[in-house]
Amino acid sequence: MDVISGLLSEVNVEDPPDKSGEAVPSASGNCGTVVTDRVTPPRFLFPLSVTNAGEVGWQRGQPCLNRSLSYPRHYHSRVRRRPPTATTHFTPVTRPTQLSPLGTSIPLLPRTPLAIRRGPRRCIIYLEPSRSSWLYQRLTQFFRITQDKFGPSEAHQYHPHCSLSGFIPLVDGLGCDGSREKTPVPLNSGYFIQAIGDALNCLVTRTLFTGQGQALQSPRVTGLTRPAGTQDKLILDLAQTEPFRQLIQRLIQALSQTPKFASVNIRPKPVSHISLIYFNKAVPATSTLTPLQMEEAYQLAESLFFSPPTRAPLSWDIVFYEQTFQSRSLEIPHSFEELARWKLL
Repeated sequence: MDVISGLLSEVNVEDPPDKSGEAVPSASGNCGTVVTDRVTPPRFLFPLSVTNAGEVGWQRGQPCLNRSLSYPRHYHSRVRRRPPTATTHFTPVTRPTQLSPLGTSIPLLPRTPLAIRRGPRRCIIYLEPSRSSWLYQRLTQFFRITQDKFGPSEAHQYHPHCSLSGFIPLVDGLGCDGSREKTPVPLNSGYFIQAIGDALNCLVTRTLFTGQGQALQSPRVTGLTRPAGTQDKLILDLAQTEPFRQLIQRLIQALSQTPKFASVNIRPKPVSHISLIYFNKAVPATSTLTPLQMEEAYQLAESLFFSPPTRAPLSWDIVFYEQTFQSRSLEIPHSFEELARWKLL
């Protein structure tokens, strides 16, 4: 059974009537069946939005809420001949029967852009405060002030986030087709990115809307820590993150059931903090902060995040990124392209 079909089959949904006037065959599981005269990669139809009242908006064709992202027709490598264009129709996945209080809205999954460079592609899954939240704005303020006063650290190469996974390197190569003979078939990195994103979308949707697994509640900011044995590291501690660790474990388990993903290594992270300052992890640093500078940075963080205590609601997103530029200098940040975003609250 396909990974995505297996995940979707566990979600208790019903197919809505087709209003296009066309004869659409019944779905296998909850995924649609292709009606086409040529072979083309599958595309799914997801709800545009789900409100508290359970109303669902639908879109047939290219499902993409984030209009700033391109949505390629195929995710085949550009160096291979693409299959001919064909019209496809899918039976849509309907709204869940039970709506979580957190599920005020959920974006559908945009497709993966084509690779435009040689070498491994690197993807990563983040938990991050919503861009409009007070925490994200104050984290951005902290990064700006500390960089101006003390110079950049490795934390300044990223936007504010808490890692759910490590970087996932993906390369073009051969995989097994899942048959008994395990016939080698060509698989490109775009295929893996697409499948990881689809599986993650199914798991997040299932957790939010059907109550399966622990609820993805908003993490709490609990304090500041300078880890023992380090003089140049400062982190913002988080609590209530166990459901997010379980989410990544379920993703790894779901993908491991398919032989094609034997070479894909997704490393789960502790999901315990947001890094504010650190050095010499991936990029060598010629100098670090003095104890006096670290104390000043600590006092700044305390005043921004805890003085006075902020009781404003805090919203979080799960975001799936592809790294488009890997910097080797602290003065130059990394670049990421957002592939999908799930709003939790």
